[in-house]
Amino acid sequence: MDWPPAKDKPERQRARISAMVKAIHPDCVATFDESWIGGTVIKFRVDNAESGRMVAGPSGEYESSEVADMSDQELERIIRSLPKRQPR
Repeated sequence: MDWPPAKDKPERQRARISAMVKAIHPDCVATFDESWIGGTVIKFRVDNAESGRMVAGPSGEYESSEVADMSDQELERIIRSLPKRQPR
């Protein structure tokens, strides 16, 4: 048996977050905290794809299994509720 289950793998949940960020903010990308890459904790922010400037975030820290258990509506609510950054 695959453990952790495929849905709990951080790579899969990072891809899910990236796709949802792109759907909500078409000109942006999800940028993940590199210190957590390879681990099971996911933390991200929303950056403008062209300028690289932070648009919103950062998020809280979530276990990948916790993100996997979230509905799309819950995850969307989290992304939309990230603190917005004012352009400088």
